[in-house]
Amino acid sequence: YLSHLNVILGNYHQVAENNKYFTTNKTISDHLTDGLLKDEQKHFRSFYNVNRKWPADQAALLYSLYLFDQNFGTNISERPIKEWFDYMDNHGTDGNTGLYYSEVTNGSKFAKIPRGCAMSWSIIYISEFAPEKAEELWTNYKEHFLKDFGVFAGFREVPKGMEYLPDSDSGPIILEVGSSATAFGIGAAKAMNDHRTSRKLNRGLNMGYLFADMLGNEYTKRISESLMASSVKFCVETI
Repeated sequence: YLSHLNVILGNYHQVAENNKYFTTNKTISDHLTDGLLKDEQKHFRSFYNVNRKWPADQAALLYSLYLFDQNFGTNISERPIKEWFDYMDNHGTDGNTGLYYSEVTNGSKFAKIPRGCAMSWSIIYISEFAPEKAEELWTNYKEHFLKDFGVFAGFREVPKGMEYLPDSDSGPIILEVGSSATAFGIGAAKAMNDHRTSRKLNRGLNMGYLFADMLGNEYTKRISESLMASSVKFCVETI
């Protein structure tokens, strides 16, 4: 939550062009920097009472620090970004796909595999502070996770051959395609200036919601109509 508040404060500064929340912005930035650098895995815990750590959350954290630097001419994000990438490249990358683990701790049996919702989300943020790394991840992501149906496309939630039950992060999964992975994938494609893929994903997302409404059960429909689902759609439509 602090990471996203920090992003909001950074965006506020850019829009309002005043330093009203500078002290809060700096206090949070210093706190996040300190916590990440002190951690052996170079990850700030997502929740104070949970030991599990997810790389996707760090992407947002690092972007908030980078945004602070862009606004105020500082360089507090430089070391956290470098050390996080060093850790991920050496200890947090799946050898088969070249993509990041969904979790660097062992909270689930899917921890040491990439997940579509996490990769789409992460690439959006990484494209801002490390565009070359984002390009590399995007290329690998499309190769291993993109399902192209011709007119429309979608991103898998897990690698080929694996099964995964839908949850609040993945959203409905239809024909192996995850709705969150696809929705955030639209934003990632836009961030990478891959507008052809963005258009295909947008059509795929609309098809997915249509199938969910027509063929899904009550749980699937509830997920697809949730506040989170609406927020995701709003996010990628405004990138």
